[in-house]
Amino acid sequence: MKRVIVSGATGLLGKPLVAALVARGDEVTVWCRDAARARAALGAGVTAVVADLETAGPWLDAAAGGD
Repeated sequence: MKRVIVSGATGLLGKPLVAALVARGDEVTVWCRDAARARAALGAGVTAVVADLETAGPWLDAAAGGD
């Protein structure tokens, strides 16, 4: 199992990528603009973290320790 962070997870390529990572058993964190919308789109097994990449914030903590 790996810890994976995905940006663009609710997009055309991101959704199937996240599904494949979850199915593989990876711990998936997604950076998003709207956590509730991301969780609804991606389902269980995904941690959604709101990330404003122009401003330092909690999303940086989510990146610590990723594989």
